Amino acid sequence: MNRSFFLVALLMFLTAGRMATVHAQGTAFTYQGRLSNGSTPVSGTYDLSFTLYSNSTTVTILAGPVTNSPVVVNNGLFTTLVDFGQGVFVGGSNWLAIAVSPSGANGFALLNPRQQITPTPYALNVVGPVNASQLSENISATSIAGVLSLTQLPPGVVTNGATGVNLLGNFSGTFSGNGSGLTGIPASAIVGLSAAATAPAGMVLIPAGAFTMGNPSNLGDTDITEGPVNTFVSAFYMDVNLVSWGLWTNVYAYATNNNYDFGHSGATYASSKNHPVQTVDWFHCVKWCNARSEQAGLVPVYYADSGLTTVYRTG
Repeated sequence: MNRSFFLVALLMFLTAGRMATVHAQGTAFTYQGRLSNGSTPVSGTYDLSFTLYSNSTTVTILAGPVTNSPVVVNNGLFTTLVDFGQGVFVGGSNWLAIAVSPSGANGFALLNPRQQITPTPYALNVVGPVNASQLSENISATSIAGVLSLTQLPPGVVTNGATGVNLLGNFSGTFSGNGSGLTGIPASAIVGLSAAATAPAGMVLIPAGAFTMGNPSNLGDTDITEGPVNTFVSAFYMDVNLVSWGLWTNVYAYATNNNYDFGHSGATYASSKNHPVQTVDWFHCVKWCNARSEQAGLVPVYYADSGLTTVYRTG
């Protein structure tokens, strides 16, 4: 191939570039030029290879090479689309190196000098602020170069570590953490507790907190499953006094009429209704608590399955 091929004229139109994520026009741009052999314009089909650099002399490639084949050249004039993909035109100068070969010959000749890519009206539009009305599709995080400072975010955006935040209105989703930094929350706002702002009669509010349960490992009779475990318990209400025989029998009667099976009715000292109930085990107490919740129109706490669909009433 005669290496005297050269471009005597060049028109560059960036139809996308950095505007690809703003107007959804794609990432290809139109390249128009005139190809000559010496002073004589050529005609025919040629393969054109395009490589992008940051300046006119560097050897570091920004993108490419991209080869377009075949490109029709008529009396020296040709038009072709060049597409380097996403994230290429992100600011700064860009220079295009072009190589040409007769179609299918794979004998590329590099054309000099490199051509500088200059901005066009579409590209100039992104130099200044972009109005939200100009955005026609979602912009992925990978399309944003650099780091956004907090001062660039809208005032309504809440970020990690933010202070002095007031949450007003209705929110969806979940908050994580144990809530240890929250203050001034009324009991009525705690999920799972009574809607009343004060504790029910005869009860007190036990605040949420972390504690260690289980036996110390240095006890000789400690089972491996009974070792110390750190756990967190949400706030709950508890009776001020022990459960009396009278209260127990009242709930017990409701429970046995509503599909609860205790297997043992409990007992008291000297048949007094005011004495604490006796001779009941853990399973009796769990079922009794569920029955008392249902009797009061509340949601039971203990279930027989992990899906929380079967209230623990028997067994």
